Amino acid sequence: MNTAGGVDPGSRPRPLVAERTRRLLQLIRVGVVCGAISAICFVAASLTLVRYYSTGRLWPVVANGSSAVLLLLALIQWRIWERALAEWAGVLDVNLVAWLWPSAAAFWLSLVLGVLVPFAGLQVMGESTPLAPAFWLALVGSLAAIAAAALAGMHRFDPQGPPGSVPAVIRRNLRR
Repeated sequence: MNTAGGVDPGSRPRPLVAERTRRLLQLIRVGVVCGAISAICFVAASLTLVRYYSTGRLWPVVANGSSAVLLLLALIQWRIWERALAEWAGVLDVNLVAWLWPSAAAFWLSLVLGVLVPFAGLQVMGESTPLAPAFWLALVGSLAAIAAAALAGMHRFDPQGPPGSVPAVIRRNLRR
């Protein structure tokens, strides 16, 4: 297992941590799928808005861009946890410390986008009527974006492994 200074000579697989990571990766995969659904729904909603209605383009563009970035952040978190799984399963030697800041940045950005995307979706819904497909596509896209942020973006990487039954906050307090 890697440390900040290099490779530990006593590095060995950690099967319990790897098993918890496999379960976490299942949740993150669902979040990635939700992020893809969100991006597709917002693109379709903006296409139907532009085609059928004369509206401003700011909020559809914000919804499209931010849902695409949210999908990218979910993919980043998925890749980071997948690389960590390879380390903990003993398949690959990975420098886990190098993945801390990208995961933290993805966490904070997904937190912001988890609020921004549904707000942009509400604005898109306000520019259409409940009878229009853009309204329902924006609604589904907003709900999928919330799910993507919660299931994929919010899993900040921890080199000690994913949290088990004890939340991370309690674990940190127990170590003190």
